[in-house]
Amino acid sequence: EITGAITTIGSYSFTGLENLESVTICPSVRKIHDGAFQNSGVKTVTFSTEEEILSQLIGIGENAFRGTRLKDVVLPDGLLDIGSGAFADCPELQTVTLGELATPCFDLTKDGVFANCSEGLTVYGCLNSAASEYAELMGLSFNKTKSMTWDLVGKCGKDLYYYVDKDTGILSIKGTGAMTVDAGGDGGCGINTDR
Repeated sequence: EITGAITTIGSYSFTGLENLESVTICPSVRKIHDGAFQNSGVKTVTFSTEEEILSQLIGIGENAFRGTRLKDVVLPDGLLDIGSGAFADCPELQTVTLGELATPCFDLTKDGVFANCSEGLTVYGCLNSAASEYAELMGLSFNKTKSMTWDLVGKCGKDLYYYVDKDTGILSIKGTGAMTVDAGGDGGCGINTDR
């Protein structure tokens, strides 16, 4: 169990630990870096909450859980970035649930996030999101978990993301680092109002 005030799990921290079967990650963890649990024996990962504190996880690095024995993964709602191959080569992976804020911020097919997983993989997430598009493109089963509540979502810095609540119009910014304003470039705060 990873507890306390830990905010990151370093690159390749638990790579190759075959006896490691279950991981509980405390809400203070914001980033799981590249290869953190790659080729370990992990079968279950739980993103815990403490009292009413939700998981603060915003990023999972490249190959973080690649080659593990995960069966089911429920990713936190606030997750905004998943690195290339993060859950690739997990042949026992049966279900993946993606949070609603994560879905518009990354391309699951381009990055091979779930490459070479179980043929029976079922994706859970919001309808008309990257999760549902990925399931359709890959011929996977898709189940809707809830409706999206955001109206606009985007990136506004290296590790910063914004979203506007559909009902209240309240702007929320999540992440760490400096905010940038660059409507036409990568990582800028250009808001797409076409949605």
